[in-house]
Amino acid sequence: MTTITWTCPVCNKDTKVDCYPPVEARTYGDPLDCYPGEDAYIDPDECHHCDTPLDIDTILEQASEKDAADEEYYESLKEDEED
Repeated sequence: MTTITWTCPVCNKDTKVDCYPPVEARTYGDPLDCYPGEDAYIDPDECHHCDTPLDIDTILEQASEKDAADEEYYESLKEDEED
């Protein structure tokens, strides 16, 4: 899960949004260990202030960019520790 701050284009207020990645189905092995896949989703799916629906594709793209930036930052910290 990644949390981002989304600014509503209608009311111009910030909303914290939790972004959950998709889960691949497990359809092999012991049947008791199998489960269906799940689509990516966000929570909440609308602005808390004005009820404007959030665009899931835009939100998930922002979450992906945040994850990449965070990973780059943590990798740079590791490199600094090695020096």
